[in-house]
Amino acid sequence: IEKGQVIAADKKKLGLDILKKIIADTSGNLTVLVSAADYYRIKGDPKKYTEFLSAAKGLNHEAGIIDFIEGAALFDGSAGTKDVNKAIELLNQAVTKKPDMIKGQIILARAYLEAQDFENAKKALSQALSKNEDHEIAKLLMEESNPPPPPPAVEEEEQTKGKKGDKKKKGDKKGKGLTLKKQHVLP
Repeated sequence: IEKGQVIAADKKKLGLDILKKIIADTSGNLTVLVSAADYYRIKGDPKKYTEFLSAAKGLNHEAGIIDFIEGAALFDGSAGTKDVNKAIELLNQAVTKKPDMIKGQIILARAYLEAQDFENAKKALSQALSKNEDHEIAKLLMEESNPPPPPPAVEEEEQTKGKKGDKKKKGDKKGKGLTLKKQHVLP
């Protein structure tokens, strides 16, 4: 097992070294910069994420993929800050610019669900499912997009108890009685 762990660690290091070389060789390439920003977002490295996102914005601030990565990072907090409302705004921009971005629709729906905006969550999921009707995550989230049912209605009945012989009237604040509330769950 230890040998396998050493081999895996070596391959991971090799992969990161190759990624760094690719990034260095193509630093003017929007796709590479965006991929690196997304990689560091997922890895949870806010400093590197910000570095690559800033470089990508320098090339093309209007790219929908940049809005997506920035919105996803704000939604999950991987950029060091969590802001669901700003995430929704950026993810909406992303899917407006790139309507075929299913991943953007899914994360947008998750943000809406967290904000308890079930109607807009369903719209985003419908868009994703219109592109891929078999998308398992979208189907599961669609089931979750129904608002929770309201709690059952409760009827309260007041009873007034006092000491023997104490004739306290219901609602009478004077006297030595104790007011109890009994709850009945209605069907």
